Amino acid sequence: MTGFRLPNDIIGRGRMVRDHGPAGVTLAKGPVDVISDTSRVRFSRTGTPPHMTVGGTGDVLAGVVGGALFCRLPAFEAAASAPMSMAVPENP
Repeated sequence: MTGFRLPNDIIGRGRMVRDHGPAGVTLAKGPVDVISDTSRVRFSRTGTPPHMTVGGTGDVLAGVVGGALFCRLPAFEAAASAPMSMAVPENP
């Protein structure tokens, strides 16, 4: 989306999303999701396995964020809480 490739380390990913993301809130999916509104950065380590970063899960995640926005949750909080709704328990 921005033309930048995100670094592998989570701190570098957070800085890249914060500093180069578009205006508004960005949720960058990955083994550790990065959420930023260009001033704050939050990491989501919800236990989502790497195979969940493909195959339509982003569409579902966008729907969860949209639902939270519809319920009048602020954008940053909606994006930061959405990955938790799709979390996979580490030890079910």
